[in-house]
Amino acid sequence: MTEIKRENFNAIDLAKFICALIIVTIHCLNWPRFEDWATSPISQEITRHIARIPVPFFFVASGFFLFRKMPTGKIDTAKIKKYFLRILQLWFLWNVFYLAFVNVIPAGDGFLKDVLAPMKFENISWYKFIMSGSFFQIWFLQSLLIALFWLTMFVKLKFSFRTIFFIAGFFYIFAMLGTSYYGILMHFFPPGTEGFDNIMKLREILQTTRDGLCFGLLYLSIGAYIAWKNPQFGRRTLIFSAAATSFIFWLETQFLGKYDLPYHNFYDGSAFIAPTVFFIFLLIKNISLPDSPAWKHFRDLSMMIYYVHPIFMIIFAAIAVVFPHSAELAATLILSWLLSEIILKATKKI
Repeated sequence: MTEIKRENFNAIDLAKFICALIIVTIHCLNWPRFEDWATSPISQEITRHIARIPVPFFFVASGFFLFRKMPTGKIDTAKIKKYFLRILQLWFLWNVFYLAFVNVIPAGDGFLKDVLAPMKFENISWYKFIMSGSFFQIWFLQSLLIALFWLTMFVKLKFSFRTIFFIAGFFYIFAMLGTSYYGILMHFFPPGTEGFDNIMKLREILQTTRDGLCFGLLYLSIGAYIAWKNPQFGRRTLIFSAAATSFIFWLETQFLGKYDLPYHNFYDGSAFIAPTVFFIFLLIKNISLPDSPAWKHFRDLSMMIYYVHPIFMIIFAAIAVVFPHSAELAATLILSWLLSEIILKATKKI
């Protein structure tokens, strides 16, 4: 197959923007300030199910848009290098910013002090800084870099997608055991055993089971697969498949929650996220929206909102004023949007 011609993917750009708003919501709901609100049934459905789709969707979209620029099965080294360096630059800039920000902001004596303590200059682990970033949302960039490196290597080695998905699936199982199915791992290797000690040592090395090899590789590979193989399904089939896999994913989260299996409310490593995102992405990809400059703007906004929203979460916690949760969430969303607009407008003039 030759290089895929340009099509209308405006619906994906709009979906990414909506995903960014959902991510802000889940991060606020998981913030200790929202603890009482986060235990409500609606909030739990959001944090366990709906809000676990956006980040994998970002990975799939990244893989799709990058690899559709290349002929099937062939790596364009120049394009990969350019993309890799751009993501590396973003990783460096946002890490430096948040490292400086958390060391300037007054943390007080509440939960914020504990949240920011690991990134204070006197406490920082530079290894952890490199592996997982200076704040909780930056892991996506590090994961994307690692996933891109390995996927590029596998394609250059002429691995089939079946082989790539087998490798990615193997490591994703490790991510599952470190997040959503952590309770099962602890059943077989309870604290105090040699197996538990070895797992903790491995966890110290990786810092997070959501890194590129364990988490991002699977979803980036799905994006590349869609770009190069262009799987075709009827509209009704896609709607049914997206609904069915999403429902099974919901059942999975109910099972995980009932038996309290996830590690610190991490539902990221659920088994049925991958097929759910696969069919949702294909469904959205096939939606054609009228061309407009707004869609690209939404695409740019989605990632900028993702990068900046913790600024306002930290500020609201630092000023120690108790707002109604709905007001604080709305303010975080609106201010993140406004700041993103300002940054995008300013950078266009540079």
